[in-house]
Amino acid sequence: MNTVKELPIDEVKDGWEKAQIHGVKSTVFQSFLWNSAWVKTFADNDNVKISVVYDAENIVAIIPIIKLRKFLVPVYRFIADNVSDYNDIIVFKKSSILDEFLCQYLTKLMCKKMNLFLLRNISTASNISRVLGNSVTYTQFSQTVYAKNINNYRDVNCNKKQRNNAKRLYKRLKEKGDIEYSLRGGDKIDLNQLLRFKTSSLKKKGLQSIVFDSRYEEFLYKVMNEDPNSFFISYLKLNGELVSASFNFLHGDTFYYYLPAYNDSFYKYSPSSILLYLMLGDIENMESVSLIDFLKGDEQYKYIWALEHENLPLNVVSSLDAGIMQWVVRNKENGFMSLFKKL
Repeated sequence: MNTVKELPIDEVKDGWEKAQIHGVKSTVFQSFLWNSAWVKTFADNDNVKISVVYDAENIVAIIPIIKLRKFLVPVYRFIADNVSDYNDIIVFKKSSILDEFLCQYLTKLMCKKMNLFLLRNISTASNISRVLGNSVTYTQFSQTVYAKNINNYRDVNCNKKQRNNAKRLYKRLKEKGDIEYSLRGGDKIDLNQLLRFKTSSLKKKGLQSIVFDSRYEEFLYKVMNEDPNSFFISYLKLNGELVSASFNFLHGDTFYYYLPAYNDSFYKYSPSSILLYLMLGDIENMESVSLIDFLKGDEQYKYIWALEHENLPLNVVSSLDAGIMQWVVRNKENGFMSLFKKL
């Protein structure tokens, strides 16, 4: 018989990490470290509790949905939803009985009078989509782009013109001085510079982003410092100056290309393309990596560097008025950022 307990996130650490060690399939955004670091950075750790589902004394599911702020109307969101490209519940072992229990529990919570739900970045392949099925209404918000990692990935799955252009520009850049490249390196200073580059780029485009929140840098440094093998910065430097960088993850069999940025001073060299070209050359030789996930968004460069790819739709489940949700989805990230400030 399944029961639910509301527990502080730190009390679930052992069970959560044990599930990941024993092969429970989930993305990096469902890792304990990612979620606990967010709670410690963005929320009051003592007041944040999550729903843990038990079968007798064994944890069988974790529902990382929290009531983030207390107004007259409670607002429920996924932990770390403003920094995560995939949001989901963690199911330790699939079964129809457990799925039915989870569906009843979630729908009852969502239908409760005065409860406001805003669950975004729910992929069509997620546990929560399977569990909820047709019991809720989904609104498509975005999609992710991913490709299979294969031998000679750059030669086989990247646009030839773009590949040759990156090689040519890299050669020109090397003529300017000493080049330093690392797939898995970077430090706190590199992270700060990466975020400054990204902030500058977003401001020029008039876009809103979590990147503007000073706590975001603290959050990324937390996960990078605690697990540098899984969370790291890939970078390209010229004479010690950062040219281009990307905050990336390795989780399970997937390489996640999360947050790229470049130095405007080197714009004519297409620095992000050069760095991605170098990275893909290393990734294609990593036998442990079977997928390269370019994550959320339809930026054109993703289709240049992943000719053969797949898209995974991302949906929103919300109790908000349909008209409000249409405005939010039309305005993409700007819409969500504006809405979150109000909530």
